[in-house]
Amino acid sequence: MQAPTSLLIGTNSVPSDAEAVEIRHVLRDRRYRLSSLVETTSSSSGSQMVSSFHKPHDALQGEVAALLAILSPSRRLSPVSVSIVAYLLYDGCMMVK
Repeated sequence: MQAPTSLLIGTNSVPSDAEAVEIRHVLRDRRYRLSSLVETTSSSSGSQMVSSFHKPHDALQGEVAALLAILSPSRRLSPVSVSIVAYLLYDGCMMVK
């Protein structure tokens, strides 16, 4: 992972516009590498090849998921908006009972 992306992984921070552009470039690279890895292993055969495929494949999938989470639109919601929605949902659940 590159520095700006690694600092945001596991946080609720919203990336700046420049960071979002860089994250999209890194994401494109990781997806390309993932598809290349899948194509390479699908053209090869053997249980040894398949077993050695899982570790890098899973690592790349984890990176892609983490990068997508950073770009998630829900990060841009203000905490106040989330609190209001949670309150209304909770209040609505209490009325149903």
